[in-house]
Amino acid sequence: MAEKERRSPGVASQHQQHLLLLLSLTITSLLTHHQAAGQTCGATQSYEKVSMVAPEDAATTPLYTSPGETITHVCLERCQDERSCAGVMLRYGVEACYPVVAPSTNVVHSSSTFTPVDLGLHPIDDPTSFFQKICLRAPACGKSWMLERVVGFEIEGYDDLVLEDVTDRLSCADLCLSETNLKCRSAEYDESVRQCRLSRQDRRTQPLSFRPTSPVVHYIENQCAGIPATQHCEYEELPQQDIRHPDAQYSANSQQEETSFNCRSFTWYSDAGVCQLSGDDMTSAGPSAVVPTPGATFYQRTTCLDRQY
Repeated sequence: MAEKERRSPGVASQHQQHLLLLLSLTITSLLTHHQAAGQTCGATQSYEKVSMVAPEDAATTPLYTSPGETITHVCLERCQDERSCAGVMLRYGVEACYPVVAPSTNVVHSSSTFTPVDLGLHPIDDPTSFFQKICLRAPACGKSWMLERVVGFEIEGYDDLVLEDVTDRLSCADLCLSETNLKCRSAEYDESVRQCRLSRQDRRTQPLSFRPTSPVVHYIENQCAGIPATQHCEYEELPQQDIRHPDAQYSANSQQEETSFNCRSFTWYSDAGVCQLSGDDMTSAGPSAVVPTPGATFYQRTTCLDRQY
């Protein structure tokens, strides 16, 4: 019995590393709360994306609009430069974004300061995404938004590391972003018990296990994990369809590779010779996001061969 309870030095060392990281993240979280009152972020400022939702307090005057163009990057840059901007709601259908201003001097650099409950996020059947400004301990990775989140969902049965007494969901996200002993692709934060669960899998690698759960559970996807370049992914083709969530647009002869977000799907407009790239697919935006569009052909990643996680 004593033999079964004895920890190996390696396991103990790993456990101590996680305790130290948790302590560091707790201190960082407290500092972040203090910095939020001064409207600054002393670490990495990025965005957390939530698809197909709208906040109740979005402004009615657009922060930016540009008919006929994709607006994601400009909208995020403009909000980044505005100290009072807590986030932006992108309405792809009208090619405009609307700022959400913090309700007080506390800007949204931590989940405890400006939570989804405070924002009143609600589902919307419209091509819309909300990008919340956040402050993270992890270093930047070149992505315009480092996290994506789904409220009330989890990947059942694929917890690789469970950590208790984690302060908030952004601390949980930081643990995923900073984890070195496994390739953390997603995390789940249960706010009722302050539990953080890290996983090598995500909603696309284990789609059948991605299921609804309690609304106090937040599924968090690490965008810095990216899509491995060695994967051979098939594409599903849907003629005369479009997802209506464009994040970047290129002409047919463009040689530029998009690296600022993970491209999950694209739409080709043959008559115009234009390709629109999207960070969304039917997994994140839902099947209803794809609608009949004359002259368009929609493609999204499906099964990836040689997959290693």
